[in-house]
Amino acid sequence: MDNHNKAYISLDTMLAVIPVLLIVAYTLNSMIVAKTNYENSVEKQNSFDKLVSAADYLVEYGFAVKYDETYYPNWIMEIDNEVLKKTASNSGLSGLMVSLDEPSMQNTTCIYRLVVYGADKQIRKIYFCGE
Repeated sequence: MDNHNKAYISLDTMLAVIPVLLIVAYTLNSMIVAKTNYENSVEKQNSFDKLVSAADYLVEYGFAVKYDETYYPNWIMEIDNEVLKKTASNSGLSGLMVSLDEPSMQNTTCIYRLVVYGADKQIRKIYFCGE
């Protein structure tokens, strides 16, 4: 009878520990999923912030018209590819692209800025895309 009680206690302990282990495993798994989602959202936000900073810099200084040591923000005569490449490498964006036409890319982040373009001073949208 003594062995029977020991077996009963062992079975009872095992059945009591299993739900606790399942709860711990579920909690750890939920924490891992939440951490991964958070890291992905932070990475996307970081990339978006870099794109906005690069676009603001290019519109205000990089492409801006300069007369007598004075920059005229949001007035662009042309898109300078050398300035674009330098800004892309400095900002850490892979594939920074600039276009006056609406981009047809599906899986990339794009923003636009309103600028005064050319000598005839047309108000246009300039699109900045990057990853």
